[in-house]
Amino acid sequence: MRRNGLGAPAAAILALLTACTPPPEAPPPNYKNADHPAYGPAEYNKDRAQCRTANTHLIPGGAYSEHEEIDQKAVDSCMASRGWR
Repeated sequence: MRRNGLGAPAAAILALLTACTPPPEAPPPNYKNADHPAYGPAEYNKDRAQCRTANTHLIPGGAYSEHEEIDQKAVDSCMASRGWR
C-alpha cells in the first residue's frame, strides 16, 4: 500500500498554526462576575471581546493610513456593567 506523503507536512503546518495562536485570556484571579458567580474564562473572553469591539473606533490618517483606537475606560465600564469586578 502506498501513502501519498501529505501526513507529515500537514501535521507540521497544523503544529505551526497551533503554536502561533495566542491562548484565550483568563480573567485575573481576583476578577469575578458578581452577577454570575459560575462564569469563568469563556464568558470573560466573550464579554471582553464584545466590549472591545463596541468601543473600538477607526481613526482616519492620510492616504491609506488608518488605525483602530480602543477606549479602554469604556471597555472597563462595559465589563463592569456586565458584572465583572
